[in-house]
Amino acid sequence: MKKLKSLYKYLIIFLASLFSCCILNCMHNYSDPIYNYFTSHAILFGKVPYLDYNLITTPLYAFYTSILLHVYDDFSMFLVSQSILVAVSFYLIYNLYGKKSYILLLITSMIGYCNLTGTYNYMCFFMMVVLVYLEKKYSNKDYLIGFVIALAVLSKHTVGIFLIIPSLIFYYKDKKKLFKRLVGFIIPIIIFIIYLFVTGSMNDFINLCILGLFDFANHNGATSGKINYLFVILTFIFMIISIIIIIKNKKNICNYYLFFGLFFTVPLFDYFHFSMYLNCISIMLIPYIKINEKLLSRVCIISSLFIAVFIMIWYINHDITISKNNHYKYTLNFKDDYKQKLKIIKFINKFENPIYIGYSSPYYITTNDLEIIPYLTIYCYGNYGYDGIKNTINRINNIHNRIFIVSMEDYNNKYKYSQFPKELAKYIINNCEKIDEKYGLAVYYKK
Repeated sequence: MKKLKSLYKYLIIFLASLFSCCILNCMHNYSDPIYNYFTSHAILFGKVPYLDYNLITTPLYAFYTSILLHVYDDFSMFLVSQSILVAVSFYLIYNLYGKKSYILLLITSMIGYCNLTGTYNYMCFFMMVVLVYLEKKYSNKDYLIGFVIALAVLSKHTVGIFLIIPSLIFYYKDKKKLFKRLVGFIIPIIIFIIYLFVTGSMNDFINLCILGLFDFANHNGATSGKINYLFVILTFIFMIISIIIIIKNKKNICNYYLFFGLFFTVPLFDYFHFSMYLNCISIMLIPYIKINEKLLSRVCIISSLFIAVFIMIWYINHDITISKNNHYKYTLNFKDDYKQKLKIIKFINKFENPIYIGYSSPYYITTNDLEIIPYLTIYCYGNYGYDGIKNTINRINNIHNRIFIVSMEDYNNKYKYSQFPKELAKYIINNCEKIDEKYGLAVYYKK
């Protein structure tokens, strides 16, 4: 009976996570999650990250989310994979902090469930939660801790690499303990390096994930002058708070791990990436909450349910519909957006295996089963490696007798924080023959 009750509890946590990711978070499932689903969908069809499509981070999340796609290749299964991570994360945090952890539920509700969005960012955060759990419960499991740090690097290298630092700070004198962690760390990294060599994707990995960081910084976020001052200020405030917490409890290695969540938000400083950093700060603050646990949990649960009902009512008033599109069945869409997508899908199908240039390229590649072409799948600044725009234009220049469909909506968009590489679209517009135009799409033929 105890085992059954335990399984029931896990099932409730999972179903709550699934409901949050699929329903309450549906407004955030249009951009990055679709890109991430595309990367796992491509793996399912034997495509190699970096070599066959332009992935700009380490690929653990893509491989993880591709597992359930072998059962059913649909975006809904991608969301199930993400829900498992969310459920396990909350379970581990609850085991560490008890009913105080419900404060995370309230914060998640208040920011519209954005911090649960399915991307490699959450995978890296998940590894941070596992590290905190291991350090508090099993700090002698050094091989395992090193192994998990490596998995964080393989989830998002620009954040995970900093998680090596806490062990160096705490155990630089304990060479035996540090060596064990190093051995645990090296094993997944060596496996990944062997994979890159075997698949012939090492050069593309270096170009996209290391050298490409320079292009990413030059075109996106604060480092390119696209500054969202609100989230820059909030990030700075929380960074100061986290430093104070570390100073007050210098012997708590967990706070050092969570501090490096700062790099989720740098350099973009947008709402989504800040919400990932907010996850880390919230966990750091939990031990300092002095409110009665029972009272706190009731307030958090009731408030969260109230917010969830409000979100559901808002969705109903904004005409939400269930998608029937190929690879996106059973997922929620705003009705007007969905109708537009149906028109575009039908329009794209008029042409023989066209190359779509727009933000929604991964979506239309999957729904229309279009060819996956290296460096012409995900269109965002900094996603093409070093000097990437110029090199990608050269790639396009070497493609002949092919149809290109350009999203003029993305091309003409004046949004300050846009990451769409307009130079690629401009090259097509200026160098190819226009043969059709409809639904905000311009069709070009390249001889």
